[in-house]
Amino acid sequence: MSKLQQATERRPLPTALGFAVKLVAFALLILYTHYLSPADFGVLVLLYVTMRILDTVVTQGMTSAVLRAYDVDFKDAPRARREAVSTALFYCVGSAALLFGVLALFARPLSALVTADEQWAPLLRLMFLAGLLRAAQSVPRQLLQSDGRKRDVIRILEFATAALLNVYFLVIEGMGLAGIVYSEVVREGLFLIVHAFTLRRTLRPTFSRSHLTQLLRHGLPRVPRGLPLTILSVNDRYFLIHLVGATQLGLYAVAYRFAEIVEDGAVRPLLQRWPRTHAQLIAEEKDGGQRLLGRYATYLVAIAGLVALGVCVFAEPLLRLAAPAEYLEAARFVPLLSLALLLAGAHRLFLLGLRAVHRTGSLPRMLTAAALFNLVCNAWLVPRHGALGAAAAAMLTSLFLAVVASRVDRRWFGTRVEWDRILRVVVALGLTFTVGRWVTPENLIGQIASACALILLYPALLGVFGFYSLAELEMLRGLLNRRVVPRPARSGQADRAAPEAPQADESGERNERKVTTAPAATDMHPSQGAPGWTAALAGPSDDASRDAADEPEERQTLVEPTTGAQAMVGSSRPRAASASRASRSKRK
Repeated sequence: MSKLQQATERRPLPTALGFAVKLVAFALLILYTHYLSPADFGVLVLLYVTMRILDTVVTQGMTSAVLRAYDVDFKDAPRARREAVSTALFYCVGSAALLFGVLALFARPLSALVTADEQWAPLLRLMFLAGLLRAAQSVPRQLLQSDGRKRDVIRILEFATAALLNVYFLVIEGMGLAGIVYSEVVREGLFLIVHAFTLRRTLRPTFSRSHLTQLLRHGLPRVPRGLPLTILSVNDRYFLIHLVGATQLGLYAVAYRFAEIVEDGAVRPLLQRWPRTHAQLIAEEKDGGQRLLGRYATYLVAIAGLVALGVCVFAEPLLRLAAPAEYLEAARFVPLLSLALLLAGAHRLFLLGLRAVHRTGSLPRMLTAAALFNLVCNAWLVPRHGALGAAAAAMLTSLFLAVVASRVDRRWFGTRVEWDRILRVVVALGLTFTVGRWVTPENLIGQIASACALILLYPALLGVFGFYSLAELEMLRGLLNRRVVPRPARSGQADRAAPEAPQADESGERNERKVTTAPAATDMHPSQGAPGWTAALAGPSDDASRDAADEPEERQTLVEPTTGAQAMVGSSRPRAASASRASRSKRK
């Protein structure tokens, strides 16, 4: 097994639950396009973007602070732990009631400021009510991280409830945009009851000022540190609504949902599979892991490039099949947004090297510079080119971040990037996309056939350009020719199913027969955070609270659970092998 395989096997791939969640979100997107106009969809996105900002102001980093207090500060003091949890919950509810109550009094001017139209003030008040209910769930939702099974069950129920409520209000009642907001309020109210029930044994009617001071000392500094990331995530929506209108914003949001397949299907799984702790990797590698991380960067660009190409060539056929004709223009923005998310993945990969040497202090400065750069790009491009200008600004900002991160990485960690191979990937992608623009016909069947041919053309061009090494060709050949081996039988059939261990012959020499087994699939719980399909609408999903790859290391060690499936896989194989050897000795 290669060093790269050993490194990536320490981080299992996400379970099917995460992909099912994304699939439901995409299905709801198709539902919205049939029952909402692009302008209404743009207003919906802006409402969720605004609430995302206000939720950060309300919680004030309290969710991460209470998790630290629960698992670290008061781990051996049950009474102080309960007091800290109760204090954090009451503070979040009080803060939300004060903020949303004041904002509800000024809903009309605030609606004109946010959506450029006062008619959405009633819906904004309902969103404030949903925000208050959500704030009351923030602490219990965070504490569920220690119970992976219960968390997953509640998450599934939340998505199912959201889907059913949206179908009811949108399709059956025909309430349009207002129906989605009503379903949001109902869902938050239902799951407030669920989360209160899960926390019933921990909550106490107490409020401690000393605990509050300690919680705020840890959580409050996170709010200004997250401001540049918030600006990067949402400012293009406000530029679009005020400069070119809600219709262009709605088309841009639909295109962004298509482009997020690049992150959800390639960038995030690959980044999550890299180990969070680099100490052992650095100790094992003579060069500190620089060459290994560089090779992993090559694979990330190549795989994410394939996914991005698929999104670009299939976007227009899918929109023609699944959405009304008024949404077809969104396909124009998908290529630039897909490239933006691919470059954002490259930027985050360089941060892995910086975390290995504990040099992430420059990250806030990088994000601040990128936020200012993005504001300038949007102010310049959006008035001239509309949603296409916003997509170009996102791509340029991601390129800026990737370049800056690579320069910082070169100074502190020195990832040995395989620039020649990455150049071959870029050229292959560019040629494939250009050929697609030339040969893709206007009819739907021809577009689907052309898209399938382009997906096959890309790896073929990589082979022509000499991208694949001999070891990679052998690995691909082995994957293509791999025989399907039945899984080991249980209990009494373990003798026949377990792989035969190398035996020593009469001369004392070991057999050199190799036994190859496929790596066992292990489960990893999807990233935590407020559910769900609503958060996906709010914008880019690279928020630090929703992406474990971007969280601080102390946060990662607190949040990630150890799954039972990993323990079972690690203990069952040696037992099966020992049982096989014992049975063979008895037969002899």
